[in-house]
Amino acid sequence: MAYEADAVRYIAEWLELNAQHVADVVVGPKREEWFNAESIAALWRHSSIDTFVVYGEQKYREALKETPFGDALDPVHNLRIPDIVAYTPSNDKYDVPFIVEAKVLYRTESESDRKASLTELRDQILRAKEVCPSAGAIGLVYLVSVVGRRVHPRRFFDEVRGQVKDVFTDKNVTWLREPSVLKGLQLCRTSFAYPATTVSVGLAAFSL
Repeated sequence: MAYEADAVRYIAEWLELNAQHVADVVVGPKREEWFNAESIAALWRHSSIDTFVVYGEQKYREALKETPFGDALDPVHNLRIPDIVAYTPSNDKYDVPFIVEAKVLYRTESESDRKASLTELRDQILRAKEVCPSAGAIGLVYLVSVVGRRVHPRRFFDEVRGQVKDVFTDKNVTWLREPSVLKGLQLCRTSFAYPATTVSVGLAAFSL
């Protein structure tokens, strides 16, 4: 559990360190890929070859063929590579301390759309656990609320907390970070003049 808790903390701290940039980016497209790339950057800053190395799903195909996820590279199995994989390559033994599967949820989405995203997240985590049962599995949820200044994100976060509980009802979920706003990203104004808007960005994380 130590790796998982530290990983979430590093990601949260990195996003908070770059809060204004986060606020500017989340009003644009391709946000899930961007968030995951920033999370990998955060983890790289705190990892070393003696502990673990982190790769994203694209780079994984070149680097991790000897891990328990090797069969996922076989088209016959057709398994989706996790968004982020940490592995330890020392002593000719390829261990996977943890994997991360992530989704972005939006305040403006319908309840059914959010539930569908969380259900997909659950299925991805469970498939990863089947391939590598010893790996810690982190579900990471980036929470984006493009709001007016009078709309507080707390209700959105509370709704997501309940939806995670509903979707993972028969699973042993441990919260690493309950849905909450990132420092500097509660009702944060974008830095550009037009189209100027106000956003709140939060993060939730749990392990299975």
